[in-house]
This record gives sequence, C-alpha cells and structure tokens, in this order.
Amino acid sequence: MKHNGFEYVDLGLPSGTKWAKCNVGANSETDYGLYFACGGIVGVDSLCCDNDFDSNKIRYDVGEKTTLYIDNDAANIHMGGKWHMPTKEQFEELLDKNNTTSIWLHDYCNSGVSGRLFRSRINNETLFIPANGFINNHALYRKDVNCSIWTSSLDFSTVYSCICLFCDSDNASISQISAYYIGMGIRGVFNTFWIK
Repeated sequence: MKHNGFEYVDLGLPSGTKWAKCNVGANSETDYGLYFACGGIVGVDSLCCDNDFDSNKIRYDVGEKTTLYIDNDAANIHMGGKWHMPTKEQFEELLDKNNTTSIWLHDYCNSGVSGRLFRSRINNETLFIPANGFINNHALYRKDVNCSIWTSSLDFSTVYSCICLFCDSDNASISQISAYYIGMGIRGVFNTFWIK
C-alpha cells in the first residue's frame, strides 16, 4: 500500500495512523536513510558531518506550540501528501503493549542489519526500524546498536527540548533532549484525518 508514492504499514492502530515502511531518504526497510537535526529539513548521509545540518533554520517563535511548524517537518517536505513527522503521542501509541509487541533483531531478514521489529497485536502486520545510530561531532555513533528517530514534538517546560524515540536491544523509549543539532533519522506517518 502506498500514499503519495511511499509505502506504508497499517498496524491497525486505534488512531488510524499509518507508518512509512522506510526512514526518510531510505530505499528499503534496512536502509538507514538521511540524518536530520531536530527541525532541520536538509538531511545528510552517514558520511557527512553535523555542521552540514540546517539546525539554525528551526523556528523558535513557537510560544505555546508543542509541535514543529510544517515548514520544519522533514517528512512532509520530503514525502508530500499527508505525510508528516510522528508526534510523541503517535510514538507512545506504537510502543503501547496493548497495540504492539517488539523484539530486537541482530540480522533482520538475513540483511545483516540490526534493529527493532514491532508487530501489531491487532492485525499481525510488522514495522522494522533499523539501528541507524546518530551523528554528532562529525562522527556516526552507535550504528547497529541504537535506533534514533525524531518526533515533531517539543517541550519548553524547562529548556528548549526535542523529543525522540530511542531503541536498543533492551528497550524502546521516548526521550527528551536539548541537543537539537544531533543527526537522527525520521520516519513519516499519515492519518487520513490530518490537516496541515
């Protein structure tokens, strides 16, 4: 199944959210795709360094806004249609043990790529997120050890923070970090009710 030319997985989630099969910039489930700063729309591959990120393009005039503006949403910029970056709540729904189970795989489908596989309790469909690691200080860290995916959610309760998904062999969790300039992957989602 596709939306605007990109394949998606329907896990039968209560919200109706559909998840892209691949990270933004990836050609397959096991391809890491591009790395973005939080709020950046220009991605780099693992051979580039973090000073190429457009992290200075993020709009800070958000006030009470708790999600990125659409012009800082790399999934919508790169995928079009109703695709957008997942919110914290959409990741929470994915991680909810009533909706999915998940396991860490060291060699997904004989690809040699590690990552976390989510399986729907509702319809048995699966979603794989590869262990893409993250880019910081001109280097790629924790490839094959961590999955790192930005959400579109922001938190201003203490300091300016972006929210992301981290997965490893032990756990999948949502984290809040102030290092918005770190390069992480992005996975698009869409919902038929979503409006820009």
